[in-house]
Amino acid sequence: MSDGATLRRHVESLRQDYRDLQHDQPTVYDHPPTSLEAMRMIHRAHPALIRGCGSDVVLGASEDWDAPETYERVAGDRVVTIAITDDGLADSVRVSEDGSTMFVKALDEQLRMGTFLARLRDADDPEILYLQSQDGNVFRSEPRTPGEEPELAMFQRHIRRDIAWMHEATGATAEAVNLWIGSSRSTTSFHHDPYENIYHVLSGSKTFTLLSPIEGLWLDQIHAERYAYERFSRRVARVAGMNGVILPPGDEEEEAEADGDVGDVWGSEGSGEEWDPREWGR
Repeated sequence: MSDGATLRRHVESLRQDYRDLQHDQPTVYDHPPTSLEAMRMIHRAHPALIRGCGSDVVLGASEDWDAPETYERVAGDRVVTIAITDDGLADSVRVSEDGSTMFVKALDEQLRMGTFLARLRDADDPEILYLQSQDGNVFRSEPRTPGEEPELAMFQRHIRRDIAWMHEATGATAEAVNLWIGSSRSTTSFHHDPYENIYHVLSGSKTFTLLSPIEGLWLDQIHAERYAYERFSRRVARVAGMNGVILPPGDEEEEAEADGDVGDVWGSEGSGEEWDPREWGR
């Protein structure tokens, strides 16, 4: 038997042993854990679902976090960084026409919170928006530059800096607290973080697809050059009946016909290792 075949057999045996010893569902806590339970949770290194921990995360109970108006009022006229894609796959591996792969970052634009939330609720918006800024957009251990405050610092009056039972269990302050807002049209690529992450859902729901580190060996991890979306400037003209348009030579053009009008949280930095979403479930 070749060395490669032997290694594969042992790795497959390891995966089976892991599945035999681990539950395939997260551990469920019907109440916030104590610091001792949190410490055991960390050492067990198994996903956990914690019910009823809203007061551990949010300061006060007077705000309605299901209402978009709450976020608009807290943010005021401040602009925030919004990730924009055409298909909801921000920060993901793409395959170009020549077959090469590239890791594509979303287009980042500055929008007011109210504008962002209105577009987020518009199912017909051709662009998919996601507030996903990293590195502590609410709290961070160290500012990027001296005196700089996080982009969403206005939410600090409403979100706790630390979760008490995790702080007591680890003896450390969370390095970053992020607020993310998106819709079911957005999906991240597979990635892993080197820290303990606690996600708290303020409104709606969030679906996690989890693989153990052992099962991650079956993902086709690749190296891909990094690129980013840019806004392409284009001229759009609507031509009604009995009117004409002159196009300069060399212009790339797209034509459309229509009967009516024509319109065009507690975490840390990730590791940067990504996988093609098309490989999911292999």
